[in-house]
Amino acid sequence: MKFLVFLGTVRDSTPPRPARLGERVSRACLDCLMTEYPAHEVELVDALDYPLEPVFKPQ
Repeated sequence: MKFLVFLGTVRDSTPPRPARLGERVSRACLDCLMTEYPAHEVELVDALDYPLEPVFKPQ
């Protein structure tokens, strides 16, 4: 079985460090899944790995 953990935010929220707080949560989920289900594959899907065109925002 394969588990996918989605990190869907690309927003920075500074301070604190690290800037992407969702990254810490997703890493914790990955660690938990890998510990509980060592025989299964776990993968992180990060929105920053898929560059998108800038979104038009009206003024």
